[in-house]
Parts: sequence; structure tokens; C-alpha cells
Amino acid sequence: MNIRATIWSAPWAGPVNWKEAPFIGSYRRFGIDGCVSQSTSIDPKCLSPGLPWNVQKALSPREQLMHQEFRKKNVVYDYCLDKARQQHHLECLLPHIPLD
Repeated sequence: MNIRATIWSAPWAGPVNWKEAPFIGSYRRFGIDGCVSQSTSIDPKCLSPGLPWNVQKALSPREQLMHQEFRKKNVVYDYCLDKARQQHHLECLLPHIPLD
């Protein structure tokens, strides 16, 4: 399995300094659970209510705090919080954990 990321040229979010390329990202203490599927459609066995990712629908209070602390330490820019440039992206309408 591979984990990949991309950098999009999004002038509405701010300029990218391409002179700083190549951009290298890394993951620490990264663990993932998943359901193997042999096609692009959802495998019904992945929807089983007994699987851990189908049981918990929200973060616990402890997990919410951990997520907020992670964001404080690691998020450099959040375009959903940039009122001057906000373009009303649909994902910004979702519940949002503030950085402060």
C-alpha cells in the first residue's frame, strides 16, 4: 500500500514558492486499518457493522482533544479559516476544529 500526497497550485490560498521544491513530506507513527477490495466499487463485507471503522461515528472527547493538539502543532494554514480569501468551499461547511 502507498500513501501519496499532492500539492495543488491554488492561487486563492496563497502563492507556492516553487524555488523551494522538491517538497518532501513524511509520516510518523502512521497506522491504518482498511478493508481490501478487488474492484473500485464498495465491497459489501467492508460495510459490516462489526468492523471498527463502522462502529464509531465520531471522535471521543479525548480523541477530539488529541486532534486539536495535533492541529495546533502541525497545521500551517487552513483555507477554511482564511476569511479574506474564503471561497466558500463545501468542505468548509463541515464541523471544524479551530486551531486556537
